[in-house]
Amino acid sequence: MTTYCDSDLICIKIKQQLESKNKFEYLVYQSRTYLENDKLNSDDKETIKTRLDEEQMVSVILTKEDYDAKHNDLQQFLTQYATKLTQDSTEQSQQYEETPHNTEETPPNTEEWTPNIDDVD
Repeated sequence: MTTYCDSDLICIKIKQQLESKNKFEYLVYQSRTYLENDKLNSDDKETIKTRLDEEQMVSVILTKEDYDAKHNDLQQFLTQYATKLTQDSTEQSQQYEETPHNTEETPPNTEEWTPNIDDVD
């Protein structure tokens, strides 16, 4: 009988289950950053907070497939809010691009301007 976990089917299944659990828990943890974003209204933030709190309460041991399903479900739920944030950023970017910007510096009036040592250096 070998003691290496990689060669034991049960250990492999447990390892996969733990990896799925960690992946799911990381998504829950990482998604809390949505709550700090000023671009979401308070109703959206409350909806996200409630959902994340519910997901964090998962204390039962689930199968790998269950964790993967919960992960995918939560990702789909969060996608609608990520889309809102992306649309807001895109709209702001487009508004900025449509605004004329003067990138050329106006040369100084040569009649009134004479260089000094600081201007030359």
